[in-house]
Formats: sequence, C-alpha cells, structure tokens
Amino acid sequence: RSEQPPGPAALGAPKAKSAEMPKLKVLLALGDGGQRMMIKAMLCRDNHEVDVCVDGNEAWKKMMVQQEGVWQYDAVFLDKNLTNKSAGEIVGDLRALEAKNKSRKRMYLVCVARDMTDKTRQDWVSLGMNAIIAKGFQRAAIKELMEAVVEAQQQDPAD
Repeated sequence: RSEQPPGPAALGAPKAKSAEMPKLKVLLALGDGGQRMMIKAMLCRDNHEVDVCVDGNEAWKKMMVQQEGVWQYDAVFLDKNLTNKSAGEIVGDLRALEAKNKSRKRMYLVCVARDMTDKTRQDWVSLGMNAIIAKGFQRAAIKELMEAVVEAQQQDPAD
C-alpha cells in the first residue's frame, strides 16, 4: 500500500478556521479527462462552482476574465503538463500581472502534479503556486485545500 501524499496544510497552505465553507468558483485546467471528472465531482459535491478546460491557452483566457476588477476564480487547478501555454508560463505571467496591479487579489493556484517529491514542491512553490496536490486525489485533501483558499482570501491584503 502506498503512502498518501501530505495535504495542503503540510505544504504550508494555511488552514481555515471557519466551519461554514462558502461557495467558491474554481477552474480546472487539466489535460486528463478522468482527473477533471474526479476533482470536479468532489468540488461540486461540496457546492462549489466549477469550470473546466483542457489546455493552457484556454485556461489563460478564462483566468483573465474579471468582474468589477476582481478575478472571476477563487482557485485554479493547473496540470503541470498543459499544452499550448504551460503551467509555468501561466503562473509567471499571472504573478507578474498581479505584482503590477497591487490592488488586485492574488489568485490561488494549485499545481496538479504526478508526484509529491521535495523537488516538485520546491520548483512549483518558487514559481508562485500556492499549493500542490499529487495525483491519486482524496476528497478530504480537496476539502482541506478549499479551506486553505478561504483562509488565504481572508488574509489577502488587497481587501
């Protein structure tokens, strides 16, 4: 039996304190259809609104939509192997854009990786990802991750 990868809290993601989980809007940019369906089902079961896409260009276009100067997504799950525009390019471009406009809240980015090695974690966090999850997803880890999104929003200085 394989050992489960650490959850988002173990990766430095803050843990939410509130018992009531608000409805969040999430984008899943994952090339693997099975993963998209599995994560979407977990998020929808917890009453979150979920959009999906399969490549980096489509993800970038969806991510850039704003409503009254605020990003439309609370969290974006990015497959590290996206086609057309890589997850690394998306993270770098987004964080540069956010740095230019300091009044905008930071989008919470989650890397969906094949493994959870220290190198993987270090590489993606240094690029600007907020959290990393490894394939073989557990519903409890997804819920914990969404709690971390809420906590990050509460601590965001752009309020």
